[in-house]
Amino acid sequence: MRTVVIQDAQTDPRTRPIHDLSRARGSRSYMVVPLVTRGKAIGTLGMPSRDPEYEFTDAEIELAETIASQIATAVDNAHLHAQTERALDVAERDLEIGREIQSGFFPETLPVVEGFEVMAHFQAARQVSGDFYDLFRINNSDYYGLVIADVCDKGVGAALFMVMFRSLVRSLSEQCRHFERADELLGDLVSRLNNYIARTHGRSNMFATMLLGILDPAENVLHYVNGGHDPPLVIDAQGEIRTRLNPTGPAVGLMPDLPFRVETLELVPGDSLIAYTDGIPEARDVAGNFYTEERLLIQCAQPWHSAFSVVKQLEADVFAHIGQIQQSDDVTLIALRRKLADQRSRHHFSLKAVLPNLPLLRGFVVEACRLMGVGEEVTHALKLAADEACANLILHGYQDLEPGDIRLGIEHLADRVQIQIEDDGRVFHPDLANQPDLGAEVEAREPGGLGIFFIKQMVDELSYESSDGVN
Repeated sequence: MRTVVIQDAQTDPRTRPIHDLSRARGSRSYMVVPLVTRGKAIGTLGMPSRDPEYEFTDAEIELAETIASQIATAVDNAHLHAQTERALDVAERDLEIGREIQSGFFPETLPVVEGFEVMAHFQAARQVSGDFYDLFRINNSDYYGLVIADVCDKGVGAALFMVMFRSLVRSLSEQCRHFERADELLGDLVSRLNNYIARTHGRSNMFATMLLGILDPAENVLHYVNGGHDPPLVIDAQGEIRTRLNPTGPAVGLMPDLPFRVETLELVPGDSLIAYTDGIPEARDVAGNFYTEERLLIQCAQPWHSAFSVVKQLEADVFAHIGQIQQSDDVTLIALRRKLADQRSRHHFSLKAVLPNLPLLRGFVVEACRLMGVGEEVTHALKLAADEACANLILHGYQDLEPGDIRLGIEHLADRVQIQIEDDGRVFHPDLANQPDLGAEVEAREPGGLGIFFIKQMVDELSYESSDGVN
């Protein structure tokens, strides 16, 4: 593959296809330079001369070859880019299909368990995930299977094993019909699960850390095996960490015939079991700092009114730490709470009083209302009222002050839905606000009072008090 110079392109047999074109243009001398990339010619570059006596110099030939090399590289790069884009499109479509299939293995709704509340949150770092959780009834019995797990590694391989683990847990639990005691059933289940993975798929070196439990709501106990998983927390009604469910065996699937000890946890009224995967304590912010287990423990150690409150509060705090950067690992969280004897439908939520948190605050109101079965019209009114109140606190209550927290509580009573909003900002009684003159031109109106007027139109009753620096 070398450059060819033809002195008479009008008569030379090598240029027969362009004889007529050369005569029409008056071209004689002709230089043909191959476009070569990675040892292959992908085209040619033709350079004619109108002077019939002209001869291309060595310098011109060298320049033409340099230009041809650059053109060839650009064409090849464009071709490779197109191929890569097509391959990425195919991969993205395949991953999206995989994500949709995998999402079908997560429960659309969690079963209602008498005397208990259950809530979960899952957020994949990529299209597919190695994390999963599940809650399901076993063999139409009074027992419920509870699981949260994290398959080692990431990507498609971990996602495939996640689907297998989840399916095996359900399938094997259905086969354990000969056990009358829940703890014996669980011991057999985890042993068979471990041996199947280790013996059938041992070469893949895939395993999972897992909390696998059987809840007996009649006895208010959870029989569990912790296979190398982050120890879940049990928070009592006063907000104290009562205990942690430490590992009772190794990760599931490492090798056959591993020992797993079944433990039993009694859940008393007000207890909240909080289980999570390592994507929470190991979540990183923009500077690379971990969320840490210490921060998680501080967030968890408070009296919880509902499992929904647990999950929404932790979810918001973890993703506030992550910020706008790409999530580094899957985040999975499940909360199981035993109801109090006089349990009322009540939820609470707290966030820093800054404008970017407004969507989360109003979103909490909407989700809490739907969870409590509140109608769409009332939900919409409460959302607007709470949003306006929180915006006023952020813009005026904490104006020129270090932003504190806004604490929301929402309760469904027999004859009403009630929202309580607390803050540590300036004292300001709503009744002291200006009464806006809605008939006046906008420019002529006295400033202030419109937001509180708007809130009063949305709700049946608005009350206020301030005590010990809390509004």
